Amino acid sequence: MVREFSEEKKEELYRILTSLDDRPCGSFLEWCGSRRYEFGDWMDRLSIPSYMGKIDQFETRITDMNASIRSQIDTVFSNVYAIDRKYGEIFQNYAEIVKGQKQLVDDMREILRSGNDSREKEGTEESTEDKYLFVITDEKIDRYIAVLEKKKAEEDELLDKYLQANGYANSVERQRIINMIRENRPELLTNLYLTNLNSSSTSNSIFQQIMLYYKEHKNDKKLEMAEEILRNYLGERGIDPKKQQEIVDVIRTNNSDILLNLYITSCYSSADMEAVLRVIMKKYEQSNQYYTGKYSYPAAYVDGILKVYETHAMIDGRFVLDNDGRTIGYGHDLAVGEDFSKGLSEEEAMALAIADLDAKYDLVLYYINILNESYDKDIQIENFSENEIMFLIDFAYNRGSGLVVREDLKNAGEPYNSLPILIVAVSEEDDEKIVSILKEEVNNQDGKHYNGLERRRMDEYEILKYGDYEYDDDLERGVW
Repeated sequence: MVREFSEEKKEELYRILTSLDDRPCGSFLEWCGSRRYEFGDWMDRLSIPSYMGKIDQFETRITDMNASIRSQIDTVFSNVYAIDRKYGEIFQNYAEIVKGQKQLVDDMREILRSGNDSREKEGTEESTEDKYLFVITDEKIDRYIAVLEKKKAEEDELLDKYLQANGYANSVERQRIINMIRENRPELLTNLYLTNLNSSSTSNSIFQQIMLYYKEHKNDKKLEMAEEILRNYLGERGIDPKKQQEIVDVIRTNNSDILLNLYITSCYSSADMEAVLRVIMKKYEQSNQYYTGKYSYPAAYVDGILKVYETHAMIDGRFVLDNDGRTIGYGHDLAVGEDFSKGLSEEEAMALAIADLDAKYDLVLYYINILNESYDKDIQIENFSENEIMFLIDFAYNRGSGLVVREDLKNAGEPYNSLPILIVAVSEEDDEKIVSILKEEVNNQDGKHYNGLERRRMDEYEILKYGDYEYDDDLERGVW
C-alpha cells in the first residue's frame, strides 16, 4: 500500500470538501416538496415531524465537520512534511557514514591490488581479468592489519576524548567503557569516528547511544556470575533446570540489585552469600506468590491452609515443641535424632514446612512411578493441574499414604492405599471415587471419627475442585 502526501493529493481532498459545501442543503420539507402530501398520513403515523428538526441539525453538523476535516488535513500533511525532513537529515548522516566506510574499503582494495604494480613497472600488459586478481602476501596482510589497528586506535582515542569531556575523569573506568563497546558494539565506535568528521549533532547522538549501552550492560558479567551461583544453589535443592531459569529470570527482571549483592558477597563471605540467597528466594516467592521447593507451592495455600490448620506453640516469638513433644512449627512430625530444644524462628519453621511439602511431593511422584511400573498405568505429573497436584500433596501432608488399608484390594493385587487410589482417580477424572476415598479417611489412627478430620477432607476437595485455599466450615459446598 502506497500512501501519497503530495500537494496534489491535498488539493484533491480540499476539492471534495468544497463540492460538499457548495451543494445546497434546504430543509427536509423543501426536499420532500409535493411528495409531502402523498404520504402525509404516514408522516403523522410514523411521527416523522418530530425527527425533521434533527435532520436539519444533521445537515448543519455535516458543514461543521467539513471545516474540522480541513483542519485535520492540514495537521496530517504538516506532520508528514516534518517527519520527511527529519528522516531526510537522518539518511543524509547515514550517507556520510557509508561514504566513510566506502573509503575504508577502497583503502583495503588498494593494499590488496598493490601487488600488480610490479608488473606495470616491468611493462607487462595487464589483462582485464588480471585487474581483479588480488595477490595476497604477508606484507599486504601486515599492512592491512596496520590500517585496521590504526583505525581502531583512532576510534578508541576519540571515544576517550568524549568521555573526558563528559566528566569521566577516571582513566580505568574510561578504558572499561571503551573495551566493552569495542567488544560488543564496535560499529558504534566506527560511526562515532565517521560522523565526528561531518556532523557534531549526529556524533553526539551516537555518543549518547554508547553511554546508554554501557549503563544498561556494565554489570552483565557480574550478573552472569551471580546467576550461576543462584542456579547452583537451586540445583542443590533439587529444583529442575526449567524452574531454575524461571526463578533467575524473575529475579533479574525485578531485583537485579540483589543479584549484584550476591556477586559481591560471594567474593568475601560464604555465610553472607547464603543470607543473600535466602533473601532472593523470599523476593521470588513474594513477587510470584509462591513458596519454592521442588514444586512451587501457592502462597495462598501455605498461608490459608497450612498455617491455619497446623496447631503450633510459640514462646517469645519462637516455635517450641507441641503435642507432647511430637510436633513443632507448622505440623512437622519429629523424626528420630531431630533436636529442636532451642526452638525455631518463623523463617526456620517455614523452611521446614517447605521441606515437608517437598517430601510429600516426592511421595506422590513415588506412587506415580509404582502405578506406571507395576500396575500398567501411564500417569504423568506434568498432565496434572496445579489444583490436582496441591490436592494430592495436601492429602499426603495430612494422611501420608492414607490410614485406611483395604485388604480386599491388597489381596487382589490392586492399589489399596488411599493416596495411589486418589492419584488414579484424579488422572481418570473419577470424581465419585475421589469423594468415596476422602469420606473413608475421617478417623484418627485409633479409628475414632473426628469432625475436624471431615472438615479437612472437605477443604482438600475444595482445593481440587475450586482452587480454594481457605480454611472454613463450609459443609454445603461440593457433594458432602
